[in-house]
Amino acid sequence: MNSHLGDRDLPEILYHYTSQTGLIGMLNTKTIWASKIHYLNDSKEFALALELASDELDRRIKAATSRGDRSRFELLRNTIYTIAGVNTCVCCFSELDDDLSQWRGYGGGNAGFSVGFTREWFTRVKETLGLSLIRCIYDPKDQQRLIQHEIDEFLATNAEKEPDYWDRNRGRRNPDRPRTYVALRHAGDDFAARLALTAPRIKHQSFEDEKEWRLVAENVSAHELHHRPGRSMLIPYYKIPIGDDDKFDSIREIVVGPTPHLDLSAASVKSLAIAAGLDRKGLEVKPTRIPFRNW
Repeated sequence: MNSHLGDRDLPEILYHYTSQTGLIGMLNTKTIWASKIHYLNDSKEFALALELASDELDRRIKAATSRGDRSRFELLRNTIYTIAGVNTCVCCFSELDDDLSQWRGYGGGNAGFSVGFTREWFTRVKETLGLSLIRCIYDPKDQQRLIQHEIDEFLATNAEKEPDYWDRNRGRRNPDRPRTYVALRHAGDDFAARLALTAPRIKHQSFEDEKEWRLVAENVSAHELHHRPGRSMLIPYYKIPIGDDDKFDSIREIVVGPTPHLDLSAASVKSLAIAAGLDRKGLEVKPTRIPFRNW
């Protein structure tokens, strides 16, 4: 998937909100985890894209004036929910370094942190690992236009690779026999895979203030997936390296979230960064500007 964003469009820093356990694991293992999109905290995020695609294809089926168009649209609509078998993993970031709603949502209910990753690191993992960095779309009209574009482009591409054809057993040897129409016979799985790469861009407009971006790993093999405990199920995830023993300079800032012990928390973060081998040149550990409340 092409994010359609050049490096000049990326902010200097994007922030990943995490808990104390998340920060310790991230720095000690030098990896950040991208969860399979079906298992994000709000499962409705993923369902939204599928609903938009299904509604758009239903509309096209009703408006179709030819049997061929109707068959194509029905095929795509009927394969939407096979997307469950596609391993697309995402890691979430924000343009905001110190956001109250994200402290509440991602801080684990206690002291949390926002970890600021550099533009250079995002560029590096895009090039070396083939990941995509995308900005979330919140406006419903923009989301609908995106889905329409993806369907149109998919149909145009597949029509070139695999034009409609007549069943070889009918209509050629005996022109008087009725002919059987077949449309895009191999396209269903391809469409589900394409939709799995579009879904991470779509998020409900009520979250617009979070200004979210997502780092996306496409077509992850089952052998590359790890699993962690969730609240009610195991969560599959993909590990993205953020450094190694020779170079660990991906993080520019760490913001300490609301806590009654800001100074002590900042000091322990610095200690953790040193122990983990994080390049401290230019690294800033700073306290939140939001006063502590026992939410």
